[in-house]
Amino acid sequence: MLSSSIKLTTEHGNLRIQHFWCQDGECLIASNADMIDNPPSVRIHSSCVFSESFGSKDCDCSLQLQRTLEQVCKEGGYVLYRFEEGRGSGLKNKIEAISIQQTKGVDTKTAFEELGFHPDPRTYSVAVRALQALQVGKKVWLKTNNPRKIKALEDAGFEVERLGLGIDRDERVQAYFDQKKACLGHMDD
Repeated sequence: MLSSSIKLTTEHGNLRIQHFWCQDGECLIASNADMIDNPPSVRIHSSCVFSESFGSKDCDCSLQLQRTLEQVCKEGGYVLYRFEEGRGSGLKNKIEAISIQQTKGVDTKTAFEELGFHPDPRTYSVAVRALQALQVGKKVWLKTNNPRKIKALEDAGFEVERLGLGIDRDERVQAYFDQKKACLGHMDD
């Protein structure tokens, strides 16, 4: 179910923000109400409190979000923002996984597996339902490096064209991204 919308002024421009809720969960939808292309560009983004709120330089989450919001304000599209810290495992487990990474020098996949979690347990049913509620049509331009997001939308009947995000990464963030490519099959921009 889509809620009423509000206008939000950001450093990138004006956004329309809506809350979406269904039996599978909730998300916020950020869009530029003046520019919605057909097909629309879409970013499915999971929250990352460490980079987005505290400015951590250990991942590219904040870079991805800021780049996409900038593009949405200039070019249109949607950001579906999910509250899924630690790829859905929660903040406590995310902290424990990062601690394992730091003390043992292992990658994120190995750290989550050591805690008994699938390295990426997220599902994208909320995003699918939100896109259906928005009536975006059957084709979307998906801004992602994650093949699981593409598959989830394709399995739901969407025709998906992938767009890279064009993120400039320093050495530290590039090393993290390279781990995601090697361990989780993420794709280059």
